[in-house]
This record gives sequence, structure tokens and C-alpha cells, in this order.
Amino acid sequence: LMTSNHIGDEAISIRGHGDGFGLGYSVVTAIGQSGLPNSIGTYSWGGAWGTVFFVDPEQDMLGVMMTQISPYSHLNIRRDFQTLTYSALLE
Repeated sequence: LMTSNHIGDEAISIRGHGDGFGLGYSVVTAIGQSGLPNSIGTYSWGGAWGTVFFVDPEQDMLGVMMTQISPYSHLNIRRDFQTLTYSALLE
């Protein structure tokens, strides 16, 4: 239940379209709408000072980034972290 979408097609103001929300995490419901590489069912969330994690069950992958940056809104560090992680995958 924590990683299943419970809000239907409603947009999460923090994450935007393409994500639903479980009982604690954002959950990817549509590939491509978020602008990040991921799989349907990927769940994630960020915390204070730029920390973020994601779990992609389809790719059997997780990512955790622990930072101490404040403010961090002027950086794309979270998006870059996920993009670079997926870019490193080899088929």
C-alpha cells in the first residue's frame, strides 16, 4: 500500500504529472511525463537539504543521495543524480 497509487490521475504539486502518491512515496504512473528516466512503479521521495532516494523494482535498482546543501533549489542535483544513474545502465 505504501508504494501503490492512491490518488488516481490527480497531479502531485511537488512532483507534477506522471506521478501518483502511495502511503508515503510518489509513485511513477506514466513514463515520460516527469522528464526523468524511470519505470512505471518506481517510487521515491526527497528530504531536507537535498537528500533523495528512488527504488525501481523493474530494473532491480535503488539510488540514495545524501547531501548537505541549503538552499538547493537553484541546483538540478536530484534530477542529475537520477539521470546519470539510469544512463549508467547496460542492457
